[in-house]
Amino acid sequence: MDDHVIELWRITSWVLVTANVSDVIDPAWLMCNGWCAISEQSHLLQIVVADRSPVAAVVIEKEEAPVASTAPDPSIAVKIAGARKAVATGDWLEARKLFEEVILLDPQNPDALASLPLIERRLEEARGSVRVDTVPAGALVRLGTFKEQPSPAIFTGVPFGEHELSVSLEGHDPVSRQVKIESEEPLVLSGITLARSFGQIEVVSEPRGAEFKVVRNREQEPEELVEVGKTPAKIEQLDPGEYQVYMSVAGFPEQSQVVRVEHNRNTSVSAVFAKGGLNLTSDPAGAEVWLADGEDKSDKPRKAGVTPVSLANLPAGKHRIELRYGDWAPIRRTVEVSGPHLEEEGREVHEGFWR
Repeated sequence: MDDHVIELWRITSWVLVTANVSDVIDPAWLMCNGWCAISEQSHLLQIVVADRSPVAAVVIEKEEAPVASTAPDPSIAVKIAGARKAVATGDWLEARKLFEEVILLDPQNPDALASLPLIERRLEEARGSVRVDTVPAGALVRLGTFKEQPSPAIFTGVPFGEHELSVSLEGHDPVSRQVKIESEEPLVLSGITLARSFGQIEVVSEPRGAEFKVVRNREQEPEELVEVGKTPAKIEQLDPGEYQVYMSVAGFPEQSQVVRVEHNRNTSVSAVFAKGGLNLTSDPAGAEVWLADGEDKSDKPRKAGVTPVSLANLPAGKHRIELRYGDWAPIRRTVEVSGPHLEEEGREVHEGFWR
């Protein structure tokens, strides 16, 4: 070899180098797996055959191949130790999580492969229990698919994992959360406080100034008078539930509506007190006209005139009329008077008497 070659490197694996020496060989890719000499002076790589005679000199553009690490990940041992501790304390969910993380780092890890099936079987059989205390007591508690219970509620035989917990009580905002069962030790959920919730009713009428009263309806309990006043009005801080609103104006039948108040919602109630008219005729004429408001038969009819007659300023709504003529059989009808647009024309009602 040349004098400037100072060392021989034993190449134990194939090395890819770029050959670009126009005077010696054509540009090419050379692979070296043998003895290679490195020139300190010219930084030339000489490819040497078995007898160590140089066959080519090329400019080297060498990258050292990364050496694969065979040392185990130290976190694997930590996770396995943690998983074994979790098994010893009965924390099966944590043990499963740690062994699954080991599998991700070392898919063939024997400890994880042997332990995971046993842990899965244990989790399928494991059960816990939950006790739920609320303020105030008596709230309805539902856990997953278990039957609803009033608080304090105790649920047994609860499978490991997450379950939906919901708590509700009339007049209070509902509460819901996720509950995780991860131990056979009883889980106590105390201090679940339910906040009071309120709704409101807005009462309006046409014309304004109608008298109203609001009554609370409860099953198997007497009515509770909540509020009285005149429209328009807004009644706030009402407990959720069913209410009945009565409104009245002089000369009109009382109107009522049943409404349900929901928490944090506004419920509106309205009534229209309008007037209309009726034009009544009969054959033969001269029949007495008796009139009663609404369909309540306890309201006694009053004599309103003799046919033909025009009755004005009748409250809008249903009215019962009765026509009487001598000893003939009376005629009874229920008619409905619409709004004020009928005040001038009136509704035409014609009846005939027959022997």
